[in-house]
Amino acid sequence: MMVRHLVLPAVAVLLGGCSLSALFEEEAAVQPDPVYCYQSLGRSTGSVTCYQTPVHRDQRRLVNFYGPHPETYPRPAPPAPARLSPPPSVDFYVRDPEPVPPEAPPLPAARPRADTGAVDGLALALDRPGGF
Repeated sequence: MMVRHLVLPAVAVLLGGCSLSALFEEEAAVQPDPVYCYQSLGRSTGSVTCYQTPVHRDQRRLVNFYGPHPETYPRPAPPAPARLSPPPSVDFYVRDPEPVPPEAPPLPAARPRADTGAVDGLALALDRPGGF
């Protein structure tokens, strides 16, 4: 008997729960645009630059990304090698004149010492054994 009294409220709760599901329908999750962030080069540490598509040449500097993995994007073709060519040849050349150093200022005249009559410094050197 007790079971009969519980069946009716249980059925009412189950049917009522189904009717409220329309009020609580989840909206589709909005996917954010993909973002691929790379460590910037230079002196500024901690500087990050972000792009909407992966930059494959900078894959070693990838810091973080939101969206598909960068490897899912097709890699661009490598650039063509640069064509190196010498400058056009010429049949003349320009030569700057050799620089001419200015004349050195004249040295001050040496004064003879009063006690020996020798020139400053020369007397000291001659007084040593062996001379210069």
